[in-house]
Amino acid sequence: MNFQHSTSPPELKMEKPNNKLVQKTILTLIAGIVTFGLFKVINVSEKKISDYIKDKKIENTISFKTKLDNLIHTSKNKHIRKIVSSFKSLDSSQLTDLEKRDLYSNLASLIEEHCESNECDEQTRNLILKYYQHAYELTRLSKDKKTINRKIASILMNNKKWNDAVIMFRDSESYLMSPEERWKTRLDWAECLRNNHEEGKAVALLTQVIEESDVENIWAKAVRQKAEILFEICGSISMLERYKDNNPDQDEITFENTLEQAKDLYEHLISELSSLHKEAFQAQLGLMRLNAHERQYDSVYRIANRLNASSASKDDKIECLTILADMEEVDGNYDAAAGFLQQILNRFSEEHVSAPIFFRLYTLLITQKKWDKAFFVAEKLAAKAKDNTIALSILNDLYPNQNNILNNLILLDDKFNYLSRAQSMVDTLKNVDYPNWLAVEDAADFVTAVLTFHSEKYEEAAELFADYLTQALNSQNFESILYLDVLASKNRQLEPVAVVLKAKRYLYEFTDGNHYEEVLMALLNSYYEMGLYEEALNIAKKSFVKELVNMGKAGEFTSNDQWLSTVAKIGQCYAVLGDYEKTNQIFRTYSKELLTNPQGLTAYMNWINMAKTKGQNYEAIRRYDLVKPNIIDPSEKLAIKTEREMLAMLVNLPRAYENGQQILVEIIEDEVMPPEEKRKLLKRIYEVLLDQAFLNHPEDVDILLENILVQFKNEAWIEYWLLRSLTSKYGNIDIVELKEIHEDILSKIKTNSNDKETTFNFLLTQLDLITSLAGSEERVKKLQERGLNL
Repeated sequence: MNFQHSTSPPELKMEKPNNKLVQKTILTLIAGIVTFGLFKVINVSEKKISDYIKDKKIENTISFKTKLDNLIHTSKNKHIRKIVSSFKSLDSSQLTDLEKRDLYSNLASLIEEHCESNECDEQTRNLILKYYQHAYELTRLSKDKKTINRKIASILMNNKKWNDAVIMFRDSESYLMSPEERWKTRLDWAECLRNNHEEGKAVALLTQVIEESDVENIWAKAVRQKAEILFEICGSISMLERYKDNNPDQDEITFENTLEQAKDLYEHLISELSSLHKEAFQAQLGLMRLNAHERQYDSVYRIANRLNASSASKDDKIECLTILADMEEVDGNYDAAAGFLQQILNRFSEEHVSAPIFFRLYTLLITQKKWDKAFFVAEKLAAKAKDNTIALSILNDLYPNQNNILNNLILLDDKFNYLSRAQSMVDTLKNVDYPNWLAVEDAADFVTAVLTFHSEKYEEAAELFADYLTQALNSQNFESILYLDVLASKNRQLEPVAVVLKAKRYLYEFTDGNHYEEVLMALLNSYYEMGLYEEALNIAKKSFVKELVNMGKAGEFTSNDQWLSTVAKIGQCYAVLGDYEKTNQIFRTYSKELLTNPQGLTAYMNWINMAKTKGQNYEAIRRYDLVKPNIIDPSEKLAIKTEREMLAMLVNLPRAYENGQQILVEIIEDEVMPPEEKRKLLKRIYEVLLDQAFLNHPEDVDILLENILVQFKNEAWIEYWLLRSLTSKYGNIDIVELKEIHEDILSKIKTNSNDKETTFNFLLTQLDLITSLAGSEERVKKLQERGLNL
């Protein structure tokens, strides 16, 4: 087929379209558009979600930091319990590990800061350690772990866990640390090694710091610490041996060259530093200790004078005086040692002086038996004591039944004042929050009960004893309380049966107690007072035999007060049971021992009174003569002599009246006997002398009456005695003569007495009665003369 060119366009022919293809194309196009739209929407949503999460995290972080900052700010200066409670109230469930780490780390830092200004117990320090350990577990970076390690090491160091601290300090070393940070860490590390008995390693570490450090304060502290360790080594053979083992490369190590090294380091430090540098002052103190060790007293006092005249701190000057006190105490110069410690109290405020210094002065004063001064210092110390050892030591000294400070002070006239002040001390000590408060509280309760007992408040003491016994059954003071409860019952003068019950309780609990014999004697005396003489005698015999056995075990048959009291009571029991032969045998056999013992003398006086009761006056006088030479107390001896001579006058022994007059003079001139006791004794001797004068020595009646009226002015006993005597002695003489005698007595009384309402008026009434009787008798006589018999 031939194609020819044509100028007209060719005719197009329309073919029928394919519908399926068109539909597919349209669908594909729509799907693309939808997919694109979806991708666009998803991308926008993802971005929004991502931005939201990011914003939320930032918001949470900001919120956490804000809350944490607020917590730190509000927790400042709060009690530890409140600090911990505040931190626990923060919701940590949504926090990241990093945020939790910050939470624990800040909590630990806050408690640590609190402990820097307040004394904290071991439990609190362990709490700091616990929170730092939690922070460590949540830390990822090695550098941060090592930083926390150093904090943990410091806490362990403060808790005196030296070995654990050494390990942590070693693990905390990092090449990322600054040199200064490393040197400071090694100073603490060396201190832990020193306390962990690794002196050689500590010296080596300090030597590195000395050689490397270019910071003066760090260098000076390292030099001073090294000198201190070397000086310590000089005081212990075991330390020197350890030091040798850790330094095998060194030449011969001896006390002498080690001490010389320490001395050189101190002197080098003093020469290199400014005289005002605090380490220079510390070096001088170290040199003082070293010179005191070598007994170079002139050097010690020269440095001390220089330090005290310098601008050294109060702490340094206190330490200086303490070193002087140490030196003098070691040499036995307790007065000088106490004097230096007293200077500290006089020169510096009490708030600035530590409790250990007060305690040292207190113990020195007790060593010197300066009880009142020691008690004064104890009062100051009680307000400062935060340590169990100090508190318990003071409380122990406030228990008067021991040979201690209060035991000596309550013997003085001001007994009750000291007891009251002692109780104030106990209250102060009890209110302190000690690490082991239970032991202090138990001791304080015990001492309070004992002080109450010695204050003679026996009923109140018995109540305290009862309270104490219900709360402290396992206390070491349990026996003492039971014993004092027995004494309180006796001193309250309870019925003997009450004393018996208390005594039996003690004897049941403590069959070999410290006070067994004394309590047994209380039981014995109570049985005796109850009239249970057989029971008392049985106990006395058992006690007697037991004491003999104890003497045999000790290999020494020496009588003691307890044993002699038992012997005396056996004699008394035999006496009241009517076995006088055994009574006399007891007192005669043991007369030498009994007459030199207070308890024995009491028994002897009972023995004398027994003879007097039975009318055996001559035997009683003989027993008085046995007792007299053994009486030491002048007043007691004079009373015994008086009793003896009054009995002698009663039986008209030769010269008894003259001896009685002499004793009267002795009583009047005596200046030792208590006034009331002296007055009673004078009254008794005057009565006996007047009786004797009316009977046998009428010439002495006037002078005796005159003396009585002067010495016993306004006392009623004179009236009664005169009435009794005038009626009994002159009952058989003429009434008119009796009237004249009575008028004579009355005239003397009128002259010598200023009281017209007592003796004078009484005798005037008696004279009126006698006068009327005399008149009646005269009238009867006249009537009889007239022959009227009545």
